[in-house]
Amino acid sequence: MGTVAGASLDLIGQTAGGVALFLTGLILSGPVAPPGPQVVAATGTANVVRPLLVAAIVHVLPIPSEIAKVSILLAAAPSGFFGILFGVNYRLDSAQ
Repeated sequence: MGTVAGASLDLIGQTAGGVALFLTGLILSGPVAPPGPQVVAATGTANVVRPLLVAAIVHVLPIPSEIAKVSILLAAAPSGFFGILFGVNYRLDSAQ
């Protein structure tokens, strides 16, 4: 790729995380639905079980240390952002 294309992609990559967080905050600043048992279970699974499962996998398999660290961090990253965007895109109420 050329220098201009590489610089453009680099700029997009540097700002993607911040833009995603801003957009999530913007969407979540609307009406708040009370968390039900499914929300609590999904949050616990995403924030606790998934990173522990990935940690167990990288502990058992011969995976280089740098890849193992990144894998565990990615497993612990919030995943609710995409569900929110799909809901907004398809005009679904988040309180349902």
